[in-house]
Amino acid sequence: MTDNRKYYVKEDFGRGKLVEILEVYESYSGWYWFITEKENQSIETDEGTDFVYFGKVVGLETEWGEIWMGDIHQAMKKGTVWKVPESNWFSISHVITKKQEEIKSS
Repeated sequence: MTDNRKYYVKEDFGRGKLVEILEVYESYSGWYWFITEKENQSIETDEGTDFVYFGKVVGLETEWGEIWMGDIHQAMKKGTVWKVPESNWFSISHVITKKQEEIKSS
């Protein structure tokens, strides 16, 4: 049986449209990174190639913008940030879950 749910975060501006989530990362400090666009924009840095995605960051403040995956991966190596499995997204208060039928009717 396939899961027909999709997961979204709400825009904090305009009419607050729902934006589909592609990946979620969480930290011990309670921060969340919601990846909503992956265009694989790469930037050359001193440490090598870094990928820049776009999404919503919920930390001390909530904002939309570029998410540097090199920073996320460095924190993951230290054990302070981890990728949240999709099966756990429903439990995050910032995430809105909708079934396919609800999406088509809205």
